[in-house]
Amino acid sequence: MESYGGNKDDKTLQEIVLNIFEYVQSDPWPDQWLLKMSERFQVNDDFKIDDTVWADVLKKYLRAQIQGALIILEKARAIIERTSELMPYLPTFQDNILDVKGLLKGCDGTWESLYHAFTTLSFGRLSSKVKEADEELKEKVKGMRDTAKKELDKIKKNIFWADPEDVKKSLSELYPMMKCLSALVIEFSQRYMEKKREKGLLDFSDLEHLCLKILSENPEVANGYKDRFKDIFVDEYQDSNDVQEVLLSKISREDRGAPNIFMVGDVKQSIYRFRQAKPELFMSKYKSYSGEELSPYRKIKLFKNFRSRENVINGVNYIFKQIMSVDMGELEYDEEEALNPGADYPGYEDNAESHGNIELHLMDYSVMNDDNHSEGEEEDEDSNFADGDGVETNEEEAPDIMQAEARIIGKRIIELVRPGSTNPFQVYDGNKKEYRPASYKDIVILLRATKTWSDVFVEEL
Repeated sequence: MESYGGNKDDKTLQEIVLNIFEYVQSDPWPDQWLLKMSERFQVNDDFKIDDTVWADVLKKYLRAQIQGALIILEKARAIIERTSELMPYLPTFQDNILDVKGLLKGCDGTWESLYHAFTTLSFGRLSSKVKEADEELKEKVKGMRDTAKKELDKIKKNIFWADPEDVKKSLSELYPMMKCLSALVIEFSQRYMEKKREKGLLDFSDLEHLCLKILSENPEVANGYKDRFKDIFVDEYQDSNDVQEVLLSKISREDRGAPNIFMVGDVKQSIYRFRQAKPELFMSKYKSYSGEELSPYRKIKLFKNFRSRENVINGVNYIFKQIMSVDMGELEYDEEEALNPGADYPGYEDNAESHGNIELHLMDYSVMNDDNHSEGEEEDEDSNFADGDGVETNEEEAPDIMQAEARIIGKRIIELVRPGSTNPFQVYDGNKKEYRPASYKDIVILLRATKTWSDVFVEEL
């Protein structure tokens, strides 16, 4: 209570217990998992951070962050090398880049050496001899350097706040508390289940774990399902978790030498990590399964897209190639992973507009009025909200962010439908097998969340 309770009540501790309880429901055996995890805080005299699971996770994160800082510094250096007036900055930037490369290399060494490298890192001062340089370029390279420095300072503050010996001491102090916390979550789980039984209630997680309990403790039941189901089909496999994986293994024929689970998924569509989905289950099979036709563990790649035009697919491929990698998205998005157009859209005659390039509309939130822009943003008092995209506003009442987005979308919809136009935008009608003028029913607006946004859009449109 002293460590995790609040000053006035135990609400904070309640939230911790509930969050842990919800998290562990994705594990086949939650109680065992809790006890196992708490034991990781037990440290011996020969303890080294490098031997823990946390070191691997942290080093992976550090590599990505350091690499990002290095890219920023190298881009700034390139600007300096192209601008003679900025050359006095070059030696300092060269030193900074070497130091950051040292940090990156340090991720392959011991935690102690990495701690030393971060805590002794110093960026130094830039030369004051830059007098005649373009002020905008000068501020740009200084700003880029500051951005990289702030990112590394944040790492130093949040991760290397204590030397390895202090970390060892902290873990030792945490061990009895983690054991107590795990026991508290287990006791809560048991009492909660008792209350649900009294009321005759079960939630989805209960159904999964009770089903797993039956199959694990009664082999004859599991064998009955193995005999009953010739094949097992799993859709959206990238969003499966460990409980579901073990459940499937209990009723599949894999242990009989006849694997019969057919899985369909796309790791690029994995969006449920926050619900403890494990796309790595998908990836482990994706990497290990063979493309051979007669293999009992066969992989069939479906890379043709039959919904979208080639220009849309090319745009999607371009974006994913820039941002998706093994560290960020589970796989390297290369030519083998790229989508290929499979739909056949006949060309349209008479040069009428029937498709176009992908469009990206950018909004400058910095010119929103004081009541609507985000905290920390500065507003130009002489500016009115964007006129470049045709959103008409006035000084008395500028739209908020949601209204502005809705208005831009509404304007673009009108431009596509073109009421009364003699040259309407054409869409291909799959049922009629011909082109026809676009109508409102051909357009859909996708929102990340409908709460609050949908009402605003309905009102604006």
